[in-house]
Amino acid sequence: MIDQDRFQNILECIYEAAGRPERWPSALGELAAAANGFGALTLHHRPEGASLHTASESMGPYPRTFFAEGWNRDNPREVRARALRMGVDTIVTDESLDDPSDTRFERWRSDFLDRFGLRHFLSFSLLGVFVPAPFMLTIERLEKSGPFGADEIETVKAALPHFRRAARLTVAVGEAAQSGMVDAFSALNKAAVLLDDLGEVVRFNAPAEALFGDGFTVSRGRLRALAPGANRALSALIAGACRPDAAMVAPATDAIALRREFGAPLVLQAAPLVHTARDIFQRARALLLITPLHRLPEIGETILHQAFGLTPAEVKVARHVIAGRSMPEAAAELGVSADTARGHLKSAFAKTGIRSQSELAVLLSRLGGG
Repeated sequence: MIDQDRFQNILECIYEAAGRPERWPSALGELAAAANGFGALTLHHRPEGASLHTASESMGPYPRTFFAEGWNRDNPREVRARALRMGVDTIVTDESLDDPSDTRFERWRSDFLDRFGLRHFLSFSLLGVFVPAPFMLTIERLEKSGPFGADEIETVKAALPHFRRAARLTVAVGEAAQSGMVDAFSALNKAAVLLDDLGEVVRFNAPAEALFGDGFTVSRGRLRALAPGANRALSALIAGACRPDAAMVAPATDAIALRREFGAPLVLQAAPLVHTARDIFQRARALLLITPLHRLPEIGETILHQAFGLTPAEVKVARHVIAGRSMPEAAAELGVSADTARGHLKSAFAKTGIRSQSELAVLLSRLGGG
C-alpha cells in the first residue's frame, strides 16, 4: 500500500525537482519507495518509439535493457493504451491494460519483465495524452508486492494536479536554460544547433541560421548535407550523439567536415547533453557546433611539424586544399606543379594517418581551436 504520510512529502520533492531538474531521479526514487515500488521512470511516448527522460537509480539496468533490446518500439502496454484511447486523467495499471489474448503481453513478461522480477505498474500522463506523444510517469512494482489497488489509484489521481504543475514548471525552466545555451554561443559568433533523440532540430541560434543553405540545410526538421555523398557522415555524427547511451559509449566520430561550394569547409562537432543540460521534459538531447574553417592560418607550422613531422610545403598545400582551392589552384599559388602539390598532400595524409580532405579539415580545425 502507498504510505500516505510519506506520499505527501513526495510532492514537496517533486516541486523541488521542478526548479532543479537534476533532482528528478532522486524524487522518482522517493516516489517509488512511498508507493512500495521497485522504481519509477518517465518516458516520452511517440509513434517512433519511446525515449527515456529520467529514471530512479533503483531501476538499475532496466532502462538500458529496455532500449538496447528495442522494447521502446515494441511495448504492448503502449500499443494497448493507444488502442483504448485512454483519457488524460486515466491512471493506467497492468490490470486495466492486460489482454490475455494478446501474445505480445506474454512475451513482454517472459522475455523482459521476469528478468527483473517485475509484473505490476501504475502510469499516468504528466504532459499530453496518448495522442500523439505524451510524457508518462510510471511506477514499477515487483510481482511479489502485488498490483496497485483502488485506494492507491485514487491517492495518485488526487495528486495529478501537483505532478502536472511541477512538470510544466520544469518545462519552463528547461526552455529558459536551453535558450540561454544557444544564446551564449551566439555571443561567441558560434553556430549551435540543439537536436532531439531522433536527430531532429529543436532549436538553433542566429549564426547557425546564417549557414543554412551553405553546406547543409534543414529539411523536414532534419539537417541535410548538400555535398554529394556527405549526408551519410552527417547522419552518423548526429545519430552517435543522440543515442540514449551516447554519454557512456565512445563515438565512432565526434566531428566531420562538410565542403561548401563557396568558402572554407564547415566542421561540425556533436556531443550529448547530460545532467542539468538535459532536462527530463525537454526534447534536446545533443548539441551540434558548426565552425567555418577560418582559423586554419592560425595553426603554426611548428606545431604541425612537431606533432606529425609535416614539412612547410606539406602544410601549405594542406591549408590551400582544405580552404576549398583545387589542386591546380593550390599548385599555382605555391609555384609548384600539380603533381608536386599532389605528392605533398599525399605525404601529409600518410604522416597524419588520415585518408581524406574532410578528415584533414577536422584535424586542422581542432589544432586551430575550432
